[in-house]
Amino acid sequence: MQLTTFLNAFDLTGENPKAISATSSGSFKWPQIFFGMILLYDSWTSLTITHKLAMAHFIGMPMSSGVLHLIVILLTFLKITIAVSLLADRGVRVTGWLGVAYSLFVALAVEHGGDFGIDGTDPGVGAAYLVAFLFALAAEEAKTKPLSQNGTYSLARVTFGILWAYDALYKWQPHFLTHYLDYIMAAEQASRGWQAAYNHFWLVLSTAIGPTLLAVLVALFESVTAYGLLAGHKSLRIFAPIGIGLAFVIWTVPERFGGPYVGGVSAMPNQLFGTAIVYILSLCYICIAYNPLDLFRHRDPR
Repeated sequence: MQLTTFLNAFDLTGENPKAISATSSGSFKWPQIFFGMILLYDSWTSLTITHKLAMAHFIGMPMSSGVLHLIVILLTFLKITIAVSLLADRGVRVTGWLGVAYSLFVALAVEHGGDFGIDGTDPGVGAAYLVAFLFALAAEEAKTKPLSQNGTYSLARVTFGILWAYDALYKWQPHFLTHYLDYIMAAEQASRGWQAAYNHFWLVLSTAIGPTLLAVLVALFESVTAYGLLAGHKSLRIFAPIGIGLAFVIWTVPERFGGPYVGGVSAMPNQLFGTAIVYILSLCYICIAYNPLDLFRHRDPR
């Protein structure tokens, strides 16, 4: 009831029927499975020595501390529980809010609202996971309510829009606009084999187009996408798939597919797949409600 009151206060009562596509609750099943598999991987990486060292540094305890290992085990159990809940499609209403609370803690207490360094490019992974959990809760609500009455989906969409706007602010910073190629060059220098060749392709392409122009286009695209998400505009049918493409390039080039991997475990912060892959997940939820295929379907002019 309190959530409903909150959503009503901000006019988040559901999606505009004239803007969204015809869909069913079953359509949200495949991104939910995708999310569950990501969390299973996160659960495994939580037990690595690298993650334990990071946790020890954060809470200020030695590696020999029994309390530290207990905390790691409890957090791993939490992630496994949420992952199994998503994969089995059971108890998502409860585990989803646990995920929201945990993600909010990571975003505020661990990441302090984002990377504010001179070369920061995004608000961090905690905020991205927060949005993904809100979409998971919206998918659960879609079992009993159409999207036009699904306030949780509207909350997830608007929160995602705020995240994109926040992300766009990073892209409009002078350092990103003038050092766009540095991110690609750093990825190329740190890669080997086919991955280095792949990154070199993007380096050559970016140089040919113009790095400053590309940086401005990225910042502009993230800004208009933020508007589309905040407004629930039907243009999301165009912005969402382009956003998936952009996020995929970010994941494969600057984030190097979430790697490098040692023993199957990513060396990214918190040993996760990377931030961009979670953006792709949330954009999949958007594409279900704002189906890009509707652009090619005949609509009754009435």
